[in-house]
Amino acid sequence: MKRPYIICHMVVSLDGKVTGEFLSRPEAQQACSVYYEINRELRCNGFICGRVTMESSFTGGYYPELCGYDEILEKTDFVPESLSAFMR
Repeated sequence: MKRPYIICHMVVSLDGKVTGEFLSRPEAQQACSVYYEINRELRCNGFICGRVTMESSFTGGYYPELCGYDEILEKTDFVPESLSAFMR
């Protein structure tokens, strides 16, 4: 199996924040424009982000009602019998 090539492409503030009010400031507009330009040029096959970014950027404010699943799904840890699939 060919391993993926991963690039960590981000816009961050000087204090290390990856999201927040600083992104909408005029001083950040050029950095944001360059970020999206590079993102388009890379033509990536995948995208990874955290839960908070996914919720704020991709759900359009939709939050499904999940409380009914508590009774259906048993909460247990998953422990694989073998790690050989991960050791290639």
